[in-house]
Amino acid sequence: MKAARLHHASLPERIGYLEKNIWDSADNHNKKNIGDNADKHARELAAHGAAHSLAKKLADKKLRRTSSSPPSRALAATGWFA
Repeated sequence: MKAARLHHASLPERIGYLEKNIWDSADNHNKKNIGDNADKHARELAAHGAAHSLAKKLADKKLRRTSSSPPSRALAATGWFA
């Protein structure tokens, strides 16, 4: 019985081992996800900016075509302020 106890860790040692490995694993997981999410967010932000820029150019072009109309009708014609 004594030999068996020498080869087994005590309860506090077991808990310490589990806590260390669980926290280390969670920390590594978070670091990886934060990096992946930051890259994804940067790509989505760039795509959104490009789409917004294109929409603004199209709206400005449409506004210039209807510039003979009063300003309120010209803005309504863009569909942005309907």
